[in-house]
Amino acid sequence: TNRSHTSHGNENKKGNKENE
Repeated sequence: TNRSHTSHGNENKKGNKENE
């Protein structure tokens, strides 16, 4: 579960940068 959570957070950070 922890691994999935980290992966999700990473994807979120990338999307945030593209959104900005």
